[in-house]
Amino acid sequence: MSVNLLHKKAIENIVSKSIVIGLLYSTVEFLFVSMLAADFRTNLNISEISTVFIIQWVTWTFIIFLISACVELFNRKSRPIKIIFYSILCIAVSWIFSIVLINFVFLVHKNVFITYDQFFFIMKYFFQSGLHLLQTSPIYLLQIFSLSLLLSLLLILFVVKLENNVLLKKKILYFFLIFILLFAAGFDQVKFTQKKDFLRHSAVLSIFSNPSYDFGGLINQDFKTTEFIHKPIKRPWVGDATPQTPVIVLMVESLRWDLLTEEPTPLPFLKRLAEESIRFEKAYVSSSHSNYADLSVWYSQYPLKSQTGAPYPANSPWKNTSIFKVFKDMGYRTAYISSQNEKWGGMIHWLKVPEIDFFYHSEDFDGDTWFNKDDKNGISKLINKNIATAGKIEDSQLIQVIRRWIDHHDDKPFFLGANLQNTHFNYVIPPGGAEPFQPAYIDFPTVYFSWPREKADVVRNRYRNAVYNVDNIIRGFVDYLRNKGIWDHCYFIVVGDSGEAFYEHGFGNHSGPVYDEVARTFLIIHTPKEGKIIKKILCPVSHIDIFPTLLDLMNIEKPCSFQGISVFREDQKRENVFMYVNAIYTQLAVLNWPYKYMLTIHPQKNVELYDLDQDPQEKNNIIEKNQVIADILNKKLKEFVSAQIRYYGYPLYSQKYCPPCLQ
Repeated sequence: MSVNLLHKKAIENIVSKSIVIGLLYSTVEFLFVSMLAADFRTNLNISEISTVFIIQWVTWTFIIFLISACVELFNRKSRPIKIIFYSILCIAVSWIFSIVLINFVFLVHKNVFITYDQFFFIMKYFFQSGLHLLQTSPIYLLQIFSLSLLLSLLLILFVVKLENNVLLKKKILYFFLIFILLFAAGFDQVKFTQKKDFLRHSAVLSIFSNPSYDFGGLINQDFKTTEFIHKPIKRPWVGDATPQTPVIVLMVESLRWDLLTEEPTPLPFLKRLAEESIRFEKAYVSSSHSNYADLSVWYSQYPLKSQTGAPYPANSPWKNTSIFKVFKDMGYRTAYISSQNEKWGGMIHWLKVPEIDFFYHSEDFDGDTWFNKDDKNGISKLINKNIATAGKIEDSQLIQVIRRWIDHHDDKPFFLGANLQNTHFNYVIPPGGAEPFQPAYIDFPTVYFSWPREKADVVRNRYRNAVYNVDNIIRGFVDYLRNKGIWDHCYFIVVGDSGEAFYEHGFGNHSGPVYDEVARTFLIIHTPKEGKIIKKILCPVSHIDIFPTLLDLMNIEKPCSFQGISVFREDQKRENVFMYVNAIYTQLAVLNWPYKYMLTIHPQKNVELYDLDQDPQEKNNIIEKNQVIADILNKKLKEFVSAQIRYYGYPLYSQKYCPPCLQ
């Protein structure tokens, strides 16, 4: 038979093979999805379930059609060419199976397939994502790699060896076409909330699903540009202000707000320090994951900038002013020193910038980065200084880098931002570190966001021990500042970039819904000795308010690009704290104390309302009983989304106007 793909018999062979093998693969996928997806059996009717199966069948048939066509093209070529071709094909098919397997790992642990934003985030930051998986769940990395390669080999072998004469070619083809026509005719009867919702049940097609577009209905089409304020010609913070006070900001990974109330507290030093500092009782994140939450602090901006994942391009017209720029323009030396790899999520594009004199993160570290000594399989020992300086620097080592920088630059006022990471899952205990909270030995398989629920006490004790040691590291750093004569004359800020969950609401760690265990963090500002302000701030504040408040304390006018407001301004008041999540979950939320309104878009649409005075644990959703309040907060959320999307959606706006100040 000719290898010409236009030949009728060749086409029939390819189509019939694809339909039969596609039926086999889609049946297997359908069975797995129906067993693992919590909403599959409970929320879908028979027509929707049938739709899912047909979509899976069509998807696999199309994939195998492409593979079969490639095999047919090269089945008469010379042996060397065939070897090269099949090697390339095996790599391509392995990549497809890797997507499928990663998706099923997500489904098992997070009850959801990955979406468009998540997929392209993983692809764009593939190396950092792989290292993250290697550090937190190394066994999955090996399993996915090995199994995807095996499945690709089996599929290609199946396509090559399947005898065409055993197939009822025309009958299968006609049956398939009739089936698809009937399905298309009846598709309007399917009652998905959105017709595209079927994508979320396909391990392949889910990556084309973008749930962020579902909040497009929140955008107010009548929003006017008069809501924006023109940018001033002059940079206001320069003025006549010539402060000489050093500023040190420690951002600590996953530092919950309620650690101070535990007995015994894992923060003994910071608890004492909080008693002589400005202590924020209700400090809330702008997002639950670092690539959004961290830069929101340094730039005093909400992370919602588009209906897709917001990147950080180096030359973005809407980057605006960072707190480093403010102090650099006043003659300060500036530094950003971080335990993490700031390439994660592209954050480096907004942190390794001219206004930061000294930038340092984990890839600049020439020592050994941390590996999980409790990993019984030893796979994480692959993380060595040759390949894993993209991992995390242990915080006691980072403090040494910070001290060396201060030793060389303490002759001039400086602004230092630091990021400590020992408290990130799976929680680093430094060499010789104390472990007073027991039991805390992790000798069971773990994966970020989803580990054995029955082991929550063990994991939480491990977290407490990591926090306890970071507290001790900070205490040693403060002693160093005292010995240098800096402590009594500096502003010293400690803030958690997020909280951390331990299955209070069905999940662990962060990057998910903004319940208080994740969204409410530790925050203090310790002021210089002279003119000390010791005060508890009881009103809710957003993390974007931290630096406007600091500048207010220092009598420096904030840049107009700062969306935050000072808690000490009498003419302004923070009534609404907005939050946006686009990671494992896609969610918008607004806090207007005591009410928190949460609109979840993905993985399952849901609306929640909590009264935090009456229900601080957020166990009772009162949405049905308080629809009036819910409507008011939903309107506030619409105003927030409209202002953000309108402002960042048009380059002219970001060039002419300041970002919207939403209180």
